[in-house]
Amino acid sequence: MLAYYLQWHLRERLREVLFDDCDRPSGRASRRCVVAPSVRSEAAKRKDATRRTNSGHPVQSFQDLLGDLATLTRNRIRIVDYDVTYEKLATPTVYQQHVLDLLGVTL
Repeated sequence: MLAYYLQWHLRERLREVLFDDCDRPSGRASRRCVVAPSVRSEAAKRKDATRRTNSGHPVQSFQDLLGDLATLTRNRIRIVDYDVTYEKLATPTVYQQHVLDLLGVTL
């Protein structure tokens, strides 16, 4: 249950870069009645067609986005001659940094 709760919150914050509809009110307004099938907004249709957000970032599925973020690593570097070990975080790409900004995460 916790995983679904976490996924729901992630999807809400990342709605801009996912294939989810960002403009739900206009989609609801274009429905004939409450029991009619939901209708995607024009913004969502445009995002589906171009596979880009209004700011030019790529649009991905939730699973693909998680896979993209999974490439961020923490590397343990050891210099044998000086007997020193330290950790270094990989530098995120521009797109990964945008996603982290949407989540409110700082590295």
